[in-house]
Amino acid sequence: LFHFRNNLYLLCHKAVLQYLVFVAETNKDIAESLFLSVSTIKSHVNNIYKKLNIQSRGELKSLKIN
Repeated sequence: LFHFRNNLYLLCHKAVLQYLVFVAETNKDIAESLFLSVSTIKSHVNNIYKKLNIQSRGELKSLKIN
């Protein structure tokens, strides 16, 4: 049960972060919203870019979201 909750928490956290990257202007804005460091946000954002095979927020915003 603990493992399931932990995975669910991580999935939700990841979804929130992806949304914030899409709508927020800066990593600092996201970091302040989630009470995390800017370097942590940069790391997560880079992972999102790698998974989507993109290089920037502009590319992210140009993706069609279904």
